[in-house]
Order: sequence, then C-alpha cells, then structure tokens
Amino acid sequence: MYELKSGNQRGKVFGSALAVTDNGDRLLVENRAGVVDLYDALTLRPLEHFAFPSRVAHAEFAGPDDLLILTADQTVYQFNLGAEQVKSSTQ
Repeated sequence: MYELKSGNQRGKVFGSALAVTDNGDRLLVENRAGVVDLYDALTLRPLEHFAFPSRVAHAEFAGPDDLLILTADQTVYQFNLGAEQVKSSTQ
C-alpha cells in the first residue's frame, strides 16, 4: 500500500483486495480461498478475520459498518461490524 501524496510505501498485506469502505478507512482482503481479513487502512493492523466454506465471489461495504459477502456456494453473509452481528442466507 502506498500513500498517494508522498509516494511512500505504508505497508504490505498478502492477498487480493475485495472491498474498501467509502471513506477508505478499512480494507477487506482475501488471503486464500475463503480466508478473509479486514484491515485498518491507515495502520494496516488486522481488525477482523473471517473463514468461509468457499471462495468469496463478491464483497462490498453497504455502509460504514455494514459488510456484505457473497461466496461461490451462493451464500450471502451480512456483517454489522459495529455491533459484531452476523447474518447468513443461502440463495
């Protein structure tokens, strides 16, 4: 990860970026199929760790604390990161 203003490298995370919050303060990264970490984008400190039964097909932040994840097995997971509640439903 690089800082745009200075061009300096701020740090590294392993995996593929899946989603970033609208204000850019958190970053969701899939390390390997179904293994996902949420990072503080400023410090690159891990905030949450998730393990799903299959790879992530799509992920997005629906709001500052609302995270939606669709896995390849067609299960939708909804996380309220502020309240630390998880909901899932199979399509």
